[in-house]
Amino acid sequence: MVIGNAPHIPNSLIESASTLTSAITLSMGNTAMGSVHNNALWSMALVLLLMTFVFVLLVRLLERRNRI
Repeated sequence: MVIGNAPHIPNSLIESASTLTSAITLSMGNTAMGSVHNNALWSMALVLLLMTFVFVLLVRLLERRNRI
């Protein structure tokens, strides 16, 4: 992976990090249902879904704006 998939918070933009998607998929199988860690992973998935939804809406609004 280009980003590095490192499980820590980077101190600068050039350090390795982990994407939301990789953090969710790598940890989901190792958590017990209902645990704090599992709930945090589901919350991360919700944040990822909302970010995707916002970006898609933004692109569609920009496309509509440029057609006129």
